[in-house]
Amino acid sequence: IEITKKGTNKWEAFCHLPVEDAIFIGDGENDISMFEACGKNVAMGNAVDSLKQRADYITSDIDAGGLEEAIKFLVK
Repeated sequence: IEITKKGTNKWEAFCHLPVEDAIFIGDGENDISMFEACGKNVAMGNAVDSLKQRADYITSDIDAGGLEEAIKFLVK
């Protein structure tokens, strides 16, 4: 559980990393704000289309090894 003051930007509060160095992997509408904040973004194959449109890379579905594929892409 995290408790923050209303209106707190979670990125600024918890992530002490330049956003251009940040990587995010997601699949839902609720991940769009993180995609907008991070320097590199990966959408899972089963992600919503609006997230895939913002992705630097799209993996296979999560159930078809997509997470492993994402990690391999990111460590190149």
